[in-house]
Amino acid sequence: MGVRLILDLKANMAAIYDSVTDIAFGQVYYDTEEAEAFLEYTAEQDIEIRSLDREELLQLQAKFHDLYENLSTELPSDSQLAEDEAMNYP
Repeated sequence: MGVRLILDLKANMAAIYDSVTDIAFGQVYYDTEEAEAFLEYTAEQDIEIRSLDREELLQLQAKFHDLYENLSTELPSDSQLAEDEAMNYP
């Protein structure tokens, strides 16, 4: 029991909810991978997001979104990795 995601994989959307109270909170994610990464990040940082007030949660989600976007733009894409690997082999 705890914080979980409601996923709509067809639309690539997610929302966070408390599985004890069955109440959703925070913003809607339009990227399920980002939503999953947010929950992993808060678990690693030992942040109990259920205890945050609405404004604190939205600020944390915005901060994480910026970190996630920066990380995503710095990492090479799968196709770029494959291309780089192909260039290293005759």
